[in-house]
Amino acid sequence: MAITRALCHDGDRIAWLALLRGPMVGMRWSDILALVRNDSRSPVLDLLLDDERVLELTNDGQQRAARFVACIREARQRSLGWSLRERVECMWFTLGGANLVRNATEVQNVYQFLDVIGRIERAGSIPDVAELASILDDERVPASGSADARVQVMTMHKSKGLQFDHVVLFALGRRSRLNEKSVLSWLSLPDAGDGELLISPIAARADLDKDPLHQFIEQTEQDKQHLELDRLLYVACTRAKQSLALVAT
Repeated sequence: MAITRALCHDGDRIAWLALLRGPMVGMRWSDILALVRNDSRSPVLDLLLDDERVLELTNDGQQRAARFVACIREARQRSLGWSLRERVECMWFTLGGANLVRNATEVQNVYQFLDVIGRIERAGSIPDVAELASILDDERVPASGSADARVQVMTMHKSKGLQFDHVVLFALGRRSRLNEKSVLSWLSLPDAGDGELLISPIAARADLDKDPLHQFIEQTEQDKQHLELDRLLYVACTRAKQSLALVAT
């Protein structure tokens, strides 16, 4: 992801700094701080080409910076005219990313990521990095590890009917999407026969906010969603045999 973002925009400092700090380059935080000190605007690659700044790094940092710049130049020279997918793959190999994969599953994940890049790139770039992150969230990747792994990561939904010695529930402080406004609101009436619906009138947004029927339907739906979240949390909490940790901010 850092390689992709860096290739799409020289000014994406977070991506470039992530590359420097990541395992393919491995610069220390102190060297990174020395590199960007008192300059919050210049592209990271420009700072790496500033001899005076590079001299402020440790010997180890200077060596890693020089190797990184050489890899960038080599990858850019080799990939002239290539697609973004091909350039990302080339940069990954040139920086030594292939040396970091540990098994066939991780290799498969890398090429699944590259396939996503190939599907959404336009004119050798990605117009919206947020779109890429959203697409990757929906990608299914094969599970890594053996069948007798002692730690399992799953959603609350998948935990139904299972039991674990220890359960940790993360990010419980994140907001749900209960407050999203719908274009058309309706409510099923289970006691009124099959196929009976209560539908709010279609009107201007300002009128809908004042309409008591629309407000009733939205409030009822929110109450239902709150109850469903309560049920889901109960299911997750009761999966634990010995300990339960709830993590939220």
